[in-house]
Amino acid sequence: ELKEFGKTKKRVAVLHGPTEHMLFKEWNKQSSPFNLHINLLWEMDATVCINQHEYDIMKFYDEKKGRCHYIPNSIDLERFENVHPWTYENHPAILSCDTPRIEKLPFHIIWAMPYLQKLVPEARLNIFSLLLEPIAIWRNVFCRSHKWKLEKCCENIQLANKNLAPFQAGADIGFNNNYSGIASRVTMEMMAMGVPVVSYGGDYTKYHAKIFDLHSIAEQLALCWKDLTAEGSTLREDTLKYAKENFDRGRWVKDYIKLYEGLLK
Repeated sequence: ELKEFGKTKKRVAVLHGPTEHMLFKEWNKQSSPFNLHINLLWEMDATVCINQHEYDIMKFYDEKKGRCHYIPNSIDLERFENVHPWTYENHPAILSCDTPRIEKLPFHIIWAMPYLQKLVPEARLNIFSLLLEPIAIWRNVFCRSHKWKLEKCCENIQLANKNLAPFQAGADIGFNNNYSGIASRVTMEMMAMGVPVVSYGGDYTKYHAKIFDLHSIAEQLALCWKDLTAEGSTLREDTLKYAKENFDRGRWVKDYIKLYEGLLK
């Protein structure tokens, strides 16, 4: 009976890259995650990539044409309604919530802060989600700077926690550390609460810094703050509108249903 049931059972894989991170691990012989993704693509009835960048890569490995699909990543917007915001003492409150990976290094936003403070002296960085294991590295980055200059550029430096929403809701500007410009989960969450984002690319924001360019990062943050505080500014409203139109899981789940129904025909 189980064998007969298995004949009609359809399997769908959802790939959560990024490819760069997986290939780097494979290159260093730590594991074979990139090859695993190719195996899933070949063996499953359908495979979904959740951002355009991953889809542009993985479709080259679609041996049985039509098995690789693109459905954008999304979040449950209802989780971010009526969130009580954390109160920051300094503004603009810049938020960074990324941990280091091969495709994102959340250090350049730290090094850019002194340059931002030349443009906006009141600006402070707020870092959340630091992992405990490499804490000595973070300590050296901050505490070995001359007269602790980089540590003084920050209002909050916090370890990982399970609920970033209050800190996201209270922030003025978010920073996406991903080199590819892909909107990470925390980026989508910030925008779902009306917080504009500076990134290295992506159509979800017009504030694009040059990768690793500390002065460019500072300039884009200052420009975003200028626009945000301008008389009659609708930047927060526009940010929230974009999030509702593009990041709503209720919208994209319909594409999953359509995919499942097509497989079951």
